[in-house]
Amino acid sequence: DTPFLLHAISQLAPLPLSASEWLLVRFCSSCHQRFLSGTMAVDLLWPMSVLGVVWACWQLREADGSLEDWKNSAIIIAIWAAAYLPYVAQFNPVAFKVDNKFYWSFFKVWVMFLQKALDFFVTLHFSGRTASGLVEAAMAAPVEQMAVGLFFIVAGQLLNYSVFHTLGENGVFYGARWGKPVPWIEGLPFSAIKDPQYLGVSMCLFGICFWTRPSDAASVLPHAIASVGVLLGDFVSHIYVVAMERSDLPIQTSKNQ
Repeated sequence: DTPFLLHAISQLAPLPLSASEWLLVRFCSSCHQRFLSGTMAVDLLWPMSVLGVVWACWQLREADGSLEDWKNSAIIIAIWAAAYLPYVAQFNPVAFKVDNKFYWSFFKVWVMFLQKALDFFVTLHFSGRTASGLVEAAMAAPVEQMAVGLFFIVAGQLLNYSVFHTLGENGVFYGARWGKPVPWIEGLPFSAIKDPQYLGVSMCLFGICFWTRPSDAASVLPHAIASVGVLLGDFVSHIYVVAMERSDLPIQTSKNQ
């Protein structure tokens, strides 16, 4: 068929193809091979993160944020990044001497509740926004703004759910590093998207920031400070978490499991 023909043509270097034609043939051949092997995973995390960061920084610039405002955003970024440090210990429990049932249970509670609560209250405190103000802004948002925000939130949550459903508790919480049985998954969503859970988180955060952007002038600056802190903090956090997970660090199985 045509894809196999393209692959065959791409291997014949002497053919008088222009550079653009040769690149097109090689691209089609590569896509075809990756689809067949089930590894056509697109890395959308970084474009999504960059989009969010650029959008948020533009909001703060448009709001005429002062140096103090940027400093508040930097504090939020630092705390969001620090909130991911327990992931490092969970990923290599033997090296950090946390290979016990208490830390395993603590980490689940941290990820599901404590980390989110810390991020939420820190963001509100240093940006000057309030929980009631977020709700009011969301309810008063134009329909198109609400629709875009909801799209990213729902899409992000679907990705998160698909990862939890596919990997289970042990897979999501680095159970393989603790000697727990975790199946190797090659199907969806991992065959289509790299790091689907982290992409889902970034999409949700962008959706929330976009949806809750206020229309009243008094709230624009606090919202911009919060958006920069949240979206850039999420970006920085995922840089080192993804780098850690792709580091091929040898698994040291705990004897306490």
